[in-house]
Amino acid sequence: MGEHLLLSLFDLFDSHLQGFLDFTDVFGLVALLLAQKTGCLVPYLFQHQSQLFSTLSQHGTTPDATVQASNVTALARVLGVKAHRVQAVLNDMGLRGVLAFDVASFNTILFTLFTDCDDRVWAAQGRATPYIPFETLRSLGISHHALGSEDFR
Repeated sequence: MGEHLLLSLFDLFDSHLQGFLDFTDVFGLVALLLAQKTGCLVPYLFQHQSQLFSTLSQHGTTPDATVQASNVTALARVLGVKAHRVQAVLNDMGLRGVLAFDVASFNTILFTLFTDCDDRVWAAQGRATPYIPFETLRSLGISHHALGSEDFR
């Protein structure tokens, strides 16, 4: 990972906007990088979704908190997801042009993107992925709203 990508991650996890990371931020960042390397981003999301949403929203987890689309795109870029894949996921979810996401949409977007990332790691290791793609869930009638924050804990 290049220096500019690490700086981007630092900026995303600097939840205090003061130019430093506290222990919780560092832990979340290190856990994310470890999860990326080991193909465990989806389990990371299940374990840390509340903290990740709170960090990226910079408004905590209040009922009306949202995460800016630019933060989701920046996180995806740092994890190696191409911009066209992010746009395809947003289009598939009917969220094209939306500037901020609630917790349910945020989780579903990241679930889909993190599954892609994990699939790449698993494929490079010659293993089959253990995850069910979002497209499969949707074909079963499960919407992204059904995968809200409570279902991710």
